[in-house]
Parts: sequence; structure tokens; C-alpha cells
Amino acid sequence: MATSNIVVPGPVQSTSVNALPCTVKHDGPANVSSGFEVEKVGDSTTFNAHFRGRNLEGERVVLPEGSEGVLLVPGQLGQDGEALRQYEVRGSFNEVVVWMHDRAQAFDDPARRAVEWIDIADALHN
Repeated sequence: MATSNIVVPGPVQSTSVNALPCTVKHDGPANVSSGFEVEKVGDSTTFNAHFRGRNLEGERVVLPEGSEGVLLVPGQLGQDGEALRQYEVRGSFNEVVVWMHDRAQAFDDPARRAVEWIDIADALHN
């Protein structure tokens, strides 16, 4: 069975994560604050923004206590040009802002369900 290796090159910096409902053909850091202005709506868990002329509504989804998300990037290619199953940790996070087009996040949204599954899996296995 193939295995994957995760490499931690040094201290891991905390980062913010935004899950957008579109594809952005860019890998790597982005100066988000220069072109993606976010305003809080009411409480500190909902947001409003515009991206490429489209209205977005966002909601902060906090990972369960004791959980941590990591930002992984693919590692180097092997000598024969084949991709290795190796990933490098580039950052960590404990919350994600999930954005939807013109509507708030739904109860059955995949991102929300994935975070809820962490608690369910923990209850099943402990």
C-alpha cells in the first residue's frame, strides 16, 4: 500500500483560510486585503464581501476544540519525474470562512458537514 509523508520544515505559522465558491487559478500566497474587502454583518461570525463583481456572504466555521487544520502543498517530483506522495506543511488554522454566492451558508453545506463530522468521528472512536 502506498503511503504519504507529511514534512514539517520548521515552525508552522497560523494562517487564515477562505473557502470561495469558485476556482482561482493561483497557487500560493495572495494579498487578499488589497482586493477582497470584507465587512462584518452583525455578530463576528458572518461577513459580506464582493469578489469579481459578485456578492458573497461568508460564515466563520470554527474547528472543534482539539482539532487543527493544516495547509499542505505537494512536495518535490521524484528523480523519474513521478510525483512523490509527500506534502509540506505551510500553515495551520483553527477556523475557515466559508463563502457562498448571494446567500448564507446552508445547514447541509459540505464544509459545515465536514467540520461536524470531526465531532461525530471523535464520539464514535472514543
